[in-house]
Amino acid sequence: QALVRDGFRDAGYQYVNIDDCWSARHRHNVTGKLVEDKTRFPHGLKWLSRKFHSWGLLLGLYGDIGSNTCEGYPGFEGHFDLDAQTLA
Repeated sequence: QALVRDGFRDAGYQYVNIDDCWSARHRHNVTGKLVEDKTRFPHGLKWLSRKFHSWGLLLGLYGDIGSNTCEGYPGFEGHFDLDAQTLA
């Protein structure tokens, strides 16, 4: 809300991008999907995204095209289609 209250949105800022470490350390053991870290995002990323959208902002997430991110979280390699569908 501070981005809106302090005038950043009205100045043209529209994206809030979350860098590495937003996901759990491992993909879902049944579906293979990326899942958010439940400690960092207890309400989930869909909830957070809806909040940002309600304020006129967009949410972006960092990902790595390789097997792991620089911090060792799951990357997109071998899961491009699944991850694109999951994160869309």
